[in-house]
Order: sequence, then C-alpha cells, then structure tokens
Amino acid sequence: VAGCSAAVLLICLLYFLGQKLEASDIFAHHAQQVVGGLAAAWAAVRSCVQICRHQRNNTTGLRRCTMRILWVVPVFAIDAWACLMVEGDDYHWVLLLTCVREVYEAIAVCSFMQLVLTFLGGPVTLSNRLLEHNQAPVEHLGPLRFLLPPYRPGPSFVSKVVVGILQYAVV
Repeated sequence: VAGCSAAVLLICLLYFLGQKLEASDIFAHHAQQVVGGLAAAWAAVRSCVQICRHQRNNTTGLRRCTMRILWVVPVFAIDAWACLMVEGDDYHWVLLLTCVREVYEAIAVCSFMQLVLTFLGGPVTLSNRLLEHNQAPVEHLGPLRFLLPPYRPGPSFVSKVVVGILQYAVV
C-alpha cells in the first residue's frame, strides 16, 4: 500500500512539475533530474534493504542467483538517473551507461535461467523428468502453430531453451 501511494504521489508530482515549469526548460529539466534522482534513490534504498534481508536470511544454494537478480532494481534505477543527468552531453555518456545496463540485464537473465535450472535439479534431471512423462508433442501458441512444428519435451527442448537464452544474452 505504501509503495502504491508513493508511486501515485510521484506521478502526480511529475505531472504538476511538468505543467508548472513548462515555460522555462532549464528549471523543468532540473526539476525532472531532482525528481528522477529522488525516485531512483528511493528505489535503490528500498531494494538494498531487501537485498540485505535476503543476504542475512537466505542460506540456500540459490543465494548467488537471487542476489544477482535482486540487484537489477538498484542498477537500473541508478543507471536511468545517471542517463537523465548526462542527457545531451557532448561525450555520449548515455550510450556507455545504456551498455552497462544491458550487460547487467544479460547477467540477470542468465542468473534467472541458472536459478530455475538449479531449482528443478539441473538440465539433465529436468530433461529426464520431461521424458518420463512421455507427453505428446506440444503445439505452439497462436499463429506460430501454423509456422513451426510441434515440439516434444525432453533434452532437445531443454538445450534449445538454454541456447536461446544464452543467444539473447550475447546479442
């Protein structure tokens, strides 16, 4: 409830600041930077509190994966605010900061894949479990079912999913 009310308050504040300060671009830009900085700081602090709690209370083998995933919020918040601060700079810092954000996104996606595979017993165990159920081939959703052949759950399916995720992370 507190998070939703703070988000609504922040949106209203952004709207009114944009309306009131529209006449002067300099002040509007600074106000947007201040409000963006406050929102980024709020998100980063709240997330860091959760990360500290998770670090203290989670003793499972999945801790490293979940910690990498939880760091997405502070990294993205600080990166977005930094991009707002250097917007229009002659040195194109925004491109570098966006690159950093996208690299961390790839790390988080790979960590999520590792988390799911570890939770399900690893890729070999998951493949064997899918084979044990001896399911019929599964149709693709929507119009893809007319373009792609049905797939059979098993080792080939698991390896194709892992390769697809790793290709997304690289690209």
